[in-house]
Amino acid sequence: MKKWWFVVAAVVALALVVVPRIIRYRLANLEVLDLTAEVRKKTPGRFIRLPDGFMHYDVAGPAGGSLVVLVAGFSTPYMVWDPTFEALRRANFRVLRYEHFGRGYSDRPEARYDPEFFDKQLQDLLDALNIDGKVDLVGEDMGGTVAAAFFNRHPARVRKLAMIDPGYRTGYEIPIRLRVPLSRQYNMMFRAADMAESQMNDFVHPERFQPYLDAYREQMRYHGFRRAILSTMLNYWIEDSTAEYRQLGRNGKQVLLIWGAADQSSRVELSTKVREEIPQVEFHVIKDAGHRAAYEQPEVVNPILIEFLKK
Repeated sequence: MKKWWFVVAAVVALALVVVPRIIRYRLANLEVLDLTAEVRKKTPGRFIRLPDGFMHYDVAGPAGGSLVVLVAGFSTPYMVWDPTFEALRRANFRVLRYEHFGRGYSDRPEARYDPEFFDKQLQDLLDALNIDGKVDLVGEDMGGTVAAAFFNRHPARVRKLAMIDPGYRTGYEIPIRLRVPLSRQYNMMFRAADMAESQMNDFVHPERFQPYLDAYREQMRYHGFRRAILSTMLNYWIEDSTAEYRQLGRNGKQVLLIWGAADQSSRVELSTKVREEIPQVEFHVIKDAGHRAAYEQPEVVNPILIEFLKK
């Protein structure tokens, strides 16, 4: 009898531990929708089919204008470029912005999201749109290093490069909880659920940017977002960006570097390392701006960017 009660007690105790975790896990799952043709039909912007899936992009400005390509960051939809996109269009640039696979309304292919993957996506997009002349690249956050790598790998396709709060990564130590298959899925469920709110740390005045938060949350509702983010962490964050910056410094091409003075994700002190590798860089610190300097202070950033591109 005592043994029977011991078994019952053990089962009850286990249930009290496991069941709440299962419930919490299910409630944390925000991915409830599929990216279908119907969704694409209702979504503003444009879509194009590339070898790895449908990609969401937008383009505006005069057809004969100098083309500027805006490369978004680690997990952001392309609306982060709204103020920049409009300012460049008004300045008579042809401007193209797009969403990385796994983000926004672009497909979430099961792939290794490493530097080669993001480089190929941009190359495939330019090829599919029959863009064979030189373009200017503007990248923020991870998009800065994606753009830098593209510049280095395809110098004949790029004229100028601007990077906004790109960071300086010398490799990322993957936590054990993200190395073990079952553990990584479990932990990413909760990490992803907190990602939207954590974006507000990228602003000095987060109360002003509710539309950004709403758009960020919307992309998280589609299956595959969490998987793509995890794959990027495992396969892109581990890369050392020093070599890309150093090569930019060696080729002597025109580079603009903009950094938010209050950036908490990539502190402005890191800009010293970037400037050491790229001695010819034009550098600007934006006061009262965090990690999304172009979105938070467009009235300051856009004139700097436009002047650089028009030189």
